Amino acid sequence: MKIGRPINQLTARALRRLLSDYRRYTDFNRLGLFRGILESQILNPHEKQEIRDLAKETFRKYYDFLVVKDPYTWDRLEHLGENRNRQQEGQDWKEIRRKQEEILRRKRIRHRNFGVYSRHDCGYETCNVNNCMTRPKGPNRYGSEMSFDSDRYKYARKEKSRRHKQQRRRKDWLKEEW
Repeated sequence: MKIGRPINQLTARALRRLLSDYRRYTDFNRLGLFRGILESQILNPHEKQEIRDLAKETFRKYYDFLVVKDPYTWDRLEHLGENRNRQQEGQDWKEIRRKQEEILRRKRIRHRNFGVYSRHDCGYETCNVNNCMTRPKGPNRYGSEMSFDSDRYKYARKEKSRRHKQQRRRKDWLKEEW
């Protein structure tokens, strides 16, 4: 069975029915559900919060991993209906980073190339590779890569190794001259 309409065009009653037997629908998408809750213009803020809570309860593990997969959507869902200032948003993003790091450590995921972090997003609308899957090749290449304060940067280690190698060569060269 198919849903037939975009999720952001469904009423609160239809969304509750959809969540109660979501396994019957072949085109059901959990990420689409959470984004549809945010984008819906049919639902009022109280209904959005009610549907969000029901969806969180139904898809607990997925909602927890949404912090890593799509932190922007998770943040908007978490603070649905709240007015926040820049300071609160900054604190929220620190909390998001902490949760991402904790989840990746707990699940032993070493790569960070999934979700919104795997897509090219340089900020230019005219870019020909916008939203294409990319693989990060350097530190903060497009400004949207996942990084934490506890990360060890291999580039600094390589540079340090190169400097030590040059110093050893100089010392060897000086010893040969004497």
